[in-house]
Amino acid sequence: MLYRVRGTALAKEAEERRAWREAAGRVTPDDLGARCSRETLDLVAGFQNAVVTDLVERTLAAAERAAVRSVLVSGGVACNSLLRARFAAEAERTGFRVAFPSPQLSTDNAAMIAAAGYFKLMAGERADSSLTAHASLPLGNVQ
Repeated sequence: MLYRVRGTALAKEAEERRAWREAAGRVTPDDLGARCSRETLDLVAGFQNAVVTDLVERTLAAAERAAVRSVLVSGGVACNSLLRARFAAEAERTGFRVAFPSPQLSTDNAAMIAAAGYFKLMAGERADSSLTAHASLPLGNVQ
């Protein structure tokens, strides 16, 4: 369902935030936090806490079922400081070993995928609905 927002308070707020981000240049999490209400910050913190709790619990349960004593947490999520702290606390408490690559090596590859997709789009390449996502999906020749 599509909603019309032109002329509404939501549209005005979105435009003000867009203009602020453009004027601010590089925006940090602290900059965003200063512009958010306490309710928004509480919601975001609660969501992060729920996701981190679920990831840690499920990872440790899977490791226990597989009878392994160590895991490597990688990818973009491995940069999350709360996730790292929770895994470290569980490792300390249980003797379980958790390893993380450095944050510089734990970035998400979404920007690379978007760039590859852009060049394929500009070259007129399209995928039909049979394309499925998987970790080893080849990009082919991207120029």
